[in-house]
Amino acid sequence: MTQPRNLGAFADNLNTSGQVSLTTGVSGTLPVGNGGTGSTSLSCVTAGKATNIAGGSAGVIPFQTGSGATSFTAAGTSGQYLKSAGTGTPVWACVSGSTANSQTFTSSGTWTKPAGVTFVRVCVWGGGGGGGGANRRTCSFMAGGAGGGGGARVTQTFLAACLPSTVNVTIGSGGSGGAGTCRTFCGTSGTAGGNSYFGPSIAGSYVKAYGGGGGHGGVGTNCPYSGGGGGGSAGPGCCGGGSNASGGLPYSRYFGYGNCSNTINNIGGGGGASRATCTTVGNAEWGGGGGAPIRGNQGISVGGSSIFGGAGGGAGGSFCCNTPRCGGAGGAVGSYLQGGGGAGGVASSSGNGGSGTAGTQSKNNSGSGGGGGGATKCNHSGGNGGAGGSYGGGGGGGGASHSSGSSGYYGGAGGNGGTGAIIVMSW
Repeated sequence: MTQPRNLGAFADNLNTSGQVSLTTGVSGTLPVGNGGTGSTSLSCVTAGKATNIAGGSAGVIPFQTGSGATSFTAAGTSGQYLKSAGTGTPVWACVSGSTANSQTFTSSGTWTKPAGVTFVRVCVWGGGGGGGGANRRTCSFMAGGAGGGGGARVTQTFLAACLPSTVNVTIGSGGSGGAGTCRTFCGTSGTAGGNSYFGPSIAGSYVKAYGGGGGHGGVGTNCPYSGGGGGGSAGPGCCGGGSNASGGLPYSRYFGYGNCSNTINNIGGGGGASRATCTTVGNAEWGGGGGAPIRGNQGISVGGSSIFGGAGGGAGGSFCCNTPRCGGAGGAVGSYLQGGGGAGGVASSSGNGGSGTAGTQSKNNSGSGGGGGGATKCNHSGGNGGAGGSYGGGGGGGGASHSSGSSGYYGGAGGNGGTGAIIVMSW
């Protein structure tokens, strides 16, 4: 049996509790199997899983301030996120609001460029033309007023850095509808819609859109007269008169031909034409639709439509062959089919003619055309034309009155054209 040696020396290393001091009197290595490292000395210790971190407080986040050095952030507030500061202390921050901005102008003013935006999109509508007023007279034929042309729509996108900090905004008003008259040769014609532009002047503007032409007043003759031509991106629509009112420029077969046929619709910025000798009226894409013409004894005349611009107004009902006729519907937005806008007023043989329905503002913001007023006879007044929808719709024409009374009865008044507008979106 091996006898223990140096028990006295070992006993000297015991403390009063009988525990061995590991700092003195112990040599050799503790095997790994017994919980040691197998080393005679330790230079570092690699941590496994930490269950607690000393220091800090509720809500703080630990981070490294340098090699082998850890610190803590201050506690943030509810809803904040932790934002890197590079090699510095992370900071708590709030989510910033979007820089997107939209401003709508329905009257002239000044646009101020928002801070922090990169792009600016400007959408401009010209004003719609007013519908023609009708006359009251005792004739075998009395025509209602023609419809006003729609205003054009033009859209342009810019780098924000290319625009100044402020830009003048000018809004074209809707054209006035012609007044109803009594015992004259013809009613009062509507006036053209105003031009809208984003910039110091229409010649020096960044974006511009032209207004539609006014509709011709109703006449006491079977001769046809045109409605107002639709506005274009480079020129206004002509006011009605004679057999033709061309649509606004550009004027070409491919970029806005001022036609009045279903087979060729206007493309690009050109406005629809109004030709009294055609059975249909010119449509448009970005230009305004043509106003409905006075077509003599050929029946109801409806306004031209536009895909994106304002639509033309419908013509007022005529009196022909001892029969008063209903007014024509205004043109629609988002369509190449004539009509579909404000409804025409009903005709009457024993009372005032019905007024045309006002056009409305469509989902793409452009205005549809107002309906024409209905005609009447037997000492009553013709129906008034409906107003064009806001953002460039053309006004409807007034309905004719076939009355022999000396006073108190008039042809219907034309509807006012819809006002122009400018929307500026930036982000």
